[in-house]
Amino acid sequence: MLKVKRTVETFLERNSTRPESTQYTIKKALHNFEKFCKARFDGRGLNEIVDELSLSDEETIFDTLQEWINWNDGKLYPSSLGTYFAYLKSFLYYKGIKLTPLDVKENLVFPKQLEEELYPLSEDDIKKILEVASYKRRGMYLVQLSSGMRIGEMTQLRKKHFDLSKKRITIKIPAAVTKLKRARITFISKEAEPYLRKRLKQISDDDLVWASNDNPNHAKVNESNRIREYCEKAGLNERYEGNNRHKITTHSFRAFFITKLSRHDENFAKKLAGQKGYLLQYDRMTEEEKLEKYIEFEPNLLIFDQSKKNAEIEKLQKENKESTQNRQLIDELQIQLVQLQFELKAVRTSVQTKYDDELQQRKEKLGMD
Repeated sequence: MLKVKRTVETFLERNSTRPESTQYTIKKALHNFEKFCKARFDGRGLNEIVDELSLSDEETIFDTLQEWINWNDGKLYPSSLGTYFAYLKSFLYYKGIKLTPLDVKENLVFPKQLEEELYPLSEDDIKKILEVASYKRRGMYLVQLSSGMRIGEMTQLRKKHFDLSKKRITIKIPAAVTKLKRARITFISKEAEPYLRKRLKQISDDDLVWASNDNPNHAKVNESNRIREYCEKAGLNERYEGNNRHKITTHSFRAFFITKLSRHDENFAKKLAGQKGYLLQYDRMTEEEKLEKYIEFEPNLLIFDQSKKNAEIEKLQKENKESTQNRQLIDELQIQLVQLQFELKAVRTSVQTKYDDELQQRKEKLGMD
């Protein structure tokens, strides 16, 4: 059988069944190494340099990789560099250059990731962003705030994924668009509902709800750029000192949801947000149970005062209804208890009468004897 030469192109083809976001990152990682090769080795490309490395000794291989790491210092965030290296290592393995974890640990030095204290998005921040956002994205952000979805999930949702028949709009997220490839459901608040309903009336079942680009990666980039514009208009352009990243991103809305719900039920927050959690696969709730629990915690996810008041009124009405039902149940139980007491008294009287009759009969019989 004819042996096919292994190249970047055949490697990408081999990974063509992976999620589009993964394929996109692989291409970026290899493109980054390609730029390094051309800058360092007189315009020669990645394929040629890796072919040479496959024939080189271990020292040359690690010296080249360390030079690539140093070349990227200041260009890439340490976390991004680590991701790029993982895919580059996979390509090297594909080309016959096998690096063990111990080899990497002992021979390569990566820049340290600075651990910043993450910025907690406040309700005031959210209100400022919503004030400058378009009507469509105001609804989008309120949906994300109250559902905990990732921006990559939101940009792939279509009208058919929304169920409007329940007490809260239910979103049925298909496995194909989730990070963990696990289908799940989540809900949105009453506060976000008017915006979403208006948007859904404008589109057909197979139309994207928010994104205008079918390519998930392009859609995510568009949304990242859009939130940057809104934050700049709202005067919320602060960055972390250590890595110069913006403090508020599209992920901040998801983090708001997880933070608020985790204070009441961490596992439930992870379940709706699609995170990994301790023994979550054994914590199986029905859709109705999830919805009732969501409504219980919903006031914590609301942004505007009137929405909070409405939610509190709804909660009090529910509690009052439950209280009325409980009182009725107590009244019924009390009636049943009185009836049981009468019946018990009648049984005791009957037994006592029977006992007295039998005793009298025995006495009379003994007297006759």
